[in-house]
Amino acid sequence: MSSLSSTVRRCGIIALVVVLCAFWYLVWPTPYRYFVIPSEHPQLIRVGRLSGRIWHIRGGQWYSSAERDEIATEDSEEIKRLCKDAPYPSDPNLERQIEFKGYSFSCK
Repeated sequence: MSSLSSTVRRCGIIALVVVLCAFWYLVWPTPYRYFVIPSEHPQLIRVGRLSGRIWHIRGGQWYSSAERDEIATEDSEEIKRLCKDAPYPSDPNLERQIEFKGYSFSCK
């Protein structure tokens, strides 16, 4: 009976360690890795640890061209619908634009 309880205890400890490691890797402190690209104007980027997707700071917010392209493809009908109601800018040289899921899309 003691060998069964010690086996259960070992399995419980192993399961706890696995859950804690998964939590540490996936959630805490962040699911991203951060890097500074040295250049004339250093740039901070973040890389998703699981997806490998790259974001950089643009206009004070994180921006990913891959994520924007994905949204443009998956939600093209919604973007077209929002573009119909987009206001015209006061300057005729500017294009109409909408904001959708944190990204700007031009309405042609």
